[in-house]
Amino acid sequence: MRFELKRKIYEQSPSILKRVSKLVPFPILAGKSYRATYKRKQYFDSITKVELDHYVERQLQYWLNYAVHNVPFYFDLKAIVDRLQPFEALKAFPLLEKKDLQADPEVFTARNMHSNTIYKTTTGGTSGNQLEIFLQDNSHYVETAFIHRLWSIVDYSYRLKKASFRGVTFSNLDPDRPWQHNPVYNEIQFSPFHLTDSNLEQYYEQFSRFRPDYFHGYPSAIDVLAEFALRKIKTEDRPILRGILLGSEGVSRAQKARMMDAFSCRVYSWYGQSERVVLAGECEVSDSYHVVPDYGYCEIVDEGGERLASKGSRGEIVGTSFQNHVMPLIRYKTGDLATKLNSECECKRCWERFSEVEGRWKQDVIVGKNSAKISLAALNIHGHIFEKVKRYQYHQTTPGKLTIRILAETHLNDKELFEIKNAFDAKVKGSLDVDVIRVRDIPLTPRGKLQRLISDLDSSKLTLERPI
Repeated sequence: MRFELKRKIYEQSPSILKRVSKLVPFPILAGKSYRATYKRKQYFDSITKVELDHYVERQLQYWLNYAVHNVPFYFDLKAIVDRLQPFEALKAFPLLEKKDLQADPEVFTARNMHSNTIYKTTTGGTSGNQLEIFLQDNSHYVETAFIHRLWSIVDYSYRLKKASFRGVTFSNLDPDRPWQHNPVYNEIQFSPFHLTDSNLEQYYEQFSRFRPDYFHGYPSAIDVLAEFALRKIKTEDRPILRGILLGSEGVSRAQKARMMDAFSCRVYSWYGQSERVVLAGECEVSDSYHVVPDYGYCEIVDEGGERLASKGSRGEIVGTSFQNHVMPLIRYKTGDLATKLNSECECKRCWERFSEVEGRWKQDVIVGKNSAKISLAALNIHGHIFEKVKRYQYHQTTPGKLTIRILAETHLNDKELFEIKNAFDAKVKGSLDVDVIRVRDIPLTPRGKLQRLISDLDSSKLTLERPI
């Protein structure tokens, strides 16, 4: 059964049937692709530098060959791949940007893949216009296995319980009880749109009943939980956590310190993107990001696209995926900057490393009703309703109210504009009054970037003191 159908059936099932799914061990439910991916963890945790270099070279050879034989965009590079060694051949491949994929996704899609094995997803991205990505149907479970491998560094197991704070779909959400159970992942999902003091008191009551082992979600949301705990919750009444699992945003050292102060546990961060070209996470002894070697190949490049080799060099993260046979992205520019580190670490892994990520991971925050702070990551939304949207921008002048400016590729009629408004209304569940308007232009910054949020509220931004 295809993943999209499985997810739809699960989301529409009664609560009692969802609870039954918990009786099946997650690795069995997720299938052999999950199990095979997770099983490789032990090998790559102990691999030597020589073995790792050979592995990466073989993977590059495979994926470059695969691309030039199956993906139209790369057909002209076949002679180069046949003639040169993989690392040299890679240099001849052009750097890809999001706009390249948007302009003609068909030329980046492999011709040998059957439609029944393809899963389409979209990402809203931080440039304000969505991108369609085509993946293999098992990609969700493979991705989950990689994430679980990273989380195992802080002793995570699928058997343990999570309280999550992310922008997931909430069905029939009660604004007075803004949470829902998700048994298949052994978690309660709490709305990141309703982080008011009155709701936070209810959240902590739920924590005492559910007893989560981990918090999982946006740093900006969990930081609100930490601040509230330090201000309102006695130490003995706070949840006893094994760890905090952060993703989708950058996190500052001050935020990490606040979370550790509030909950007395390890705060763990990882780095990834919807395009799934580079995945990296912290280790047991360091807060630098270790690049997962069987996920993809990572380069840090300068403005001219040349790979940086020396420790301390700063450039853009560029990735080549080792996972996606449908749309194999080679030398894809993530838009994120990082500082290159050497591969030597006290944890004994010899993986590539980087630190100080900045770019897409900004923590701009919108102020909702009752002063709730809402992360832009939680607002991220995409789908067919954005097919005509070139880019969009948030504008806030009053707490609890948000204007979304839409710049369209072609004419958007009133019905299509209304559908976009409905999508955002369904997302925020009454925590914001949303207005959607058409505009003739959304100017970019002098560097050609989109400023996602224009805010006249001094309290609506969280500034990262130092990215890590």
